[in-house]
Amino acid sequence: MAMEMAYPNWTADVPDMYQVYGNSGNTSEMPVINVWSWNLGQQMAVLRQLVNQYRYISVDCKFPGLISRPVGTFHSTSEYHFQTLRTNVDMVDVIQIGLTLTDAVGNVAPGSPGTWQFNFKFNAQQDMCSAESLEVLGQSGFEFQKHEQEGIDVFAFAELLLDSGLVLNDQITWISFHAGYDLGYIVSAMLNKNIPVERSLYLSLVGLYFPNVFDVKTLIKKYKLSDKNGLHDVIQEFGIYRGSSYCLAGADSRLVALCYFEVVRLIGENNARAVKNCIFGLQDDKKDEDDIYNRYFHR
Repeated sequence: MAMEMAYPNWTADVPDMYQVYGNSGNTSEMPVINVWSWNLGQQMAVLRQLVNQYRYISVDCKFPGLISRPVGTFHSTSEYHFQTLRTNVDMVDVIQIGLTLTDAVGNVAPGSPGTWQFNFKFNAQQDMCSAESLEVLGQSGFEFQKHEQEGIDVFAFAELLLDSGLVLNDQITWISFHAGYDLGYIVSAMLNKNIPVERSLYLSLVGLYFPNVFDVKTLIKKYKLSDKNGLHDVIQEFGIYRGSSYCLAGADSRLVALCYFEVVRLIGENNARAVKNCIFGLQDDKKDEDDIYNRYFHR
């Protein structure tokens, strides 16, 4: 008889003054485990245990807007998109990273929300940001004072992540929606420096840290599943319940997972694998999208 894995108490040793579940400290209809500086080590230990069985990691990052556009001559649209990504990742700090861990069919661990929301140090008065984006984030439930006082040091997070088994592991599959920025922030943190100027080198690093990546937006566009561009518009079209916690990294990482498994249901695993490691907007696609569509759907 198979032994059921014993999972830890997700909220153990949490001070009474804090609520672990919720958006950025408040109860949510899509519960997440909030991670701050004081429970970072504990929750990373939980993830190290879970990733042995729950090997599909959906990610979403929140940062306070785009503040820079590159100037100059670019050889391709992909190069322009990458340089825009690079300059903004270098200048604008990440505020939240959401991770949702599931098995190969989308199930989370029993008794767990399955979603972790890492809240990073951020000073709204001093750090680079877009005022418009800051307003949107504030309306979504971000507690900027708490981020300033209790936020995680991004490099402390990266150090634990490197030793977690979540990265540098070809048994793990990472999932994102428009993955460039999500992976860019994590790569930059793990490098402890700016991401490379060369797009090819950046993509090589993505391949090193994340050997298996699925960009849901790439899948949707390749197989013409929707003409929508944003995650929330796509899931609405797919009939996936969004809840009211959108614009928060934890809840959105859960939505990314739901969207991915719905896409795989629609197109099949083999068709999904055909565009593995294709980051939307960053790679020059030499194949015509209609040819790929016809190849797999025989239309």
